[in-house]
Amino acid sequence: MRIVPKDLGLAWHVRFVQARDSVEKVGAAAPEPQLGLVGHLCSGEMGLDESSAAALVPAAKAAVSNWFIPLLPALPISIVGSVVLFIPLHQPIQLLPLYLGTVGLAAAATGIGWARARFRRLLEAPLSAEEVDRLLEKIPGSMDRLFLELVRDAVRQPGPAATEANVREALGNLAAAIERLPPLEATPLDTAALREEAQALELQAGTEPDRVTAESLERRARALRYSAQTHEHSALMFRRAATLRSEIESQIVAMREGLMALHSQTLDAAGFAELASSAREVATEAVRLAEAHVELAGALESRPFVIPTSAETPPPSLQTISAHGTSLPGDS
Repeated sequence: MRIVPKDLGLAWHVRFVQARDSVEKVGAAAPEPQLGLVGHLCSGEMGLDESSAAALVPAAKAAVSNWFIPLLPALPISIVGSVVLFIPLHQPIQLLPLYLGTVGLAAAATGIGWARARFRRLLEAPLSAEEVDRLLEKIPGSMDRLFLELVRDAVRQPGPAATEANVREALGNLAAAIERLPPLEATPLDTAALREEAQALELQAGTEPDRVTAESLERRARALRYSAQTHEHSALMFRRAATLRSEIESQIVAMREGLMALHSQTLDAAGFAELASSAREVATEAVRLAEAHVELAGALESRPFVIPTSAETPPPSLQTISAHGTSLPGDS
C-alpha cells in the first residue's frame, strides 16, 4: 500500500524525514522547530502549515542547507563572463554590477529550486519496508515498535484504493492516540496511611496548648491530605492511561491480523473499515484522556490550600471518560 510519512502524523513525519535526510540521524531526537528565510522558500506551497514546516525543515537540514551549492560554479562563470563581456566586447563597465547580480540571483534561484525538489522528495516519497526496518532498529519504546511493525505490514500489503484509505486513516488515528497518551508516571503510595496520619496530627493539634505548635501540626495535616488527594488523582490517571494503552495495543494486533486476512481475501474492505472506525474511537478517547489529565492537574494546582481540620474533606469530583464524552459521577 502507498503510505507516506504525512499519513502517520507530524511526529512520525519528522522522524522519517530526518532518517531520509541522513542515515546518521535515524532514530535521533527531533530537532528544535525553526523556520528561517530559506526554510520558508523551500517549504512554500507544499500544503504545510507554519508549525509543521518549522518542525520538518530542521529535520531535512542536509537537503535544505545545501541550496547554495549551485552558487559555487556561478563564481567562475561570472568571472569568465565579465572578462568576455567587458573586455573584448567593450560593454559599459557600469553594467558589471547588474550582470553580477543577475548571475547571482539566477544561481540562488537554481539552488532554492534544487533544495525544494529534494525537500519535496523527503516529504512525499512513499514509505518502504526497508526504511521502516531501519527506524525500527533505533526506536526503543515497545508501543512505538509495535506501531512501526504495523506500518511495515501495511507497506508490504497490496490492496484496493478503498482499503488503502481505511488503512491510512487507521494508522493516523493510532499514531495520534499513542502521541496523546499521558505518561505512566504514578508510583504506588498508601494514601490511607497519609490520611490517618493527617487525622492524628489534627487531633494532636486540637489538644496542643501552644498556638504556634498547633498551627504547625495543622499545616502538616493539610499537606498530607493534599498529597493523598494528588496521588489518588494520579493513580486514577495511571489506571485510565494503562487501560487505554492496552486497548491501543489490542487495536494494533487486530489491524495486523486484518491485513493478513486481506491478503488471504478472508476480509473485505467493509470489514477493515470497521477496524479503522475502532481506531478512530481509540484516538478520540486518548485525546479526551489527555485533556482530562491536564484539567485535573490544573485543578489540583489552583485548588485553595485550605482544608478544614475538624472533618474529613471529600476529594474533588473525578471525571468519567467514555467514548461519548466526559461527565461527572451522578450525571444522567
